Amino acid sequence: MNQSYNPQSDADLIKAICGSPHERDAALCYLFNEDNWFNRVRNYVVGQGGTVEDGEDVFQETVILFDRNIRQGRFKGES
Repeated sequence: MNQSYNPQSDADLIKAICGSPHERDAALCYLFNEDNWFNRVRNYVVGQGGTVEDGEDVFQETVILFDRNIRQGRFKGES
């Protein structure tokens, strides 16, 4: 997998998730390895009374649902 994948826009990320298995894997690796997003979600959950593990779970579930919604044509890109 290409660890240097870095989409220039949301549209690039969505295109990669809908692309070949290699492109999708690179996009998902990018999302899972993007520390800023991971840390923000985890810190938010902890700030709301959750545990660090809860924050990690929320992040993982969010990425999984994001991927699924894009591939099933349900992602609207409104937020």
